[in-house]
Amino acid sequence: ELKTWLETNQKAVMGEDYTPDPSIDVGVPQNPALENLPKAMGVAHEHYKSRFSNSSPSSLQPVILFVVQEGETNTVDQRMLEFKLWNNHGIPVVRMSLTRAKTQLQMDPDTGALYILSDSDGEHGTTPKYEVTLAYFRAGYAPTDYPDGYDGIEWQSREIIERSRATKCPQLGYHLAGTKKVQQELARPGVLERFFTQSEMSVKEEGLVDVDNMRS
Repeated sequence: ELKTWLETNQKAVMGEDYTPDPSIDVGVPQNPALENLPKAMGVAHEHYKSRFSNSSPSSLQPVILFVVQEGETNTVDQRMLEFKLWNNHGIPVVRMSLTRAKTQLQMDPDTGALYILSDSDGEHGTTPKYEVTLAYFRAGYAPTDYPDGYDGIEWQSREIIERSRATKCPQLGYHLAGTKKVQQELARPGVLERFFTQSEMSVKEEGLVDVDNMRS
């Protein structure tokens, strides 16, 4: 019965004369994110090491920082990325919330290097243990990720990360561009024209839609 229903709906979409070609995969498209995302992180990681090799202490292990929510429970896909980074690229990952980052991260004011402090120093460590090559944000997208309020410890942690020379994924500009309020402003007439030529705009306007007004 299910097979008949699927075949009927398939023809409704593809046409009554449609006959599946067994040599062509028409199923769910493959999603290579689990391979490509760690691969891209690995490229950024190696580029960082090459670019700052002269100013990075050789005693510190370079790592990728996963910025996660305090008490994070949605860890399955995060762990899969973490395992891929280690198994395929030999890159260790350190997970940390923005709250904890306030006492565990330190930026070198001269070089901009971002360090993770040793836990052996206690809650407020002072001795760098790792150097962060890339900060991958899995938190910080919602106001609830900054419970200490404006200029609170979470925002201070975010500022340290943003000001550091570590690669950000995403950096704050791209982060803000993904919010609906910024997208609303970008959709206003005359705004995008500041950034594109007329020929480019004629193509982009075909995909633009109005964004309803919303409270900031």
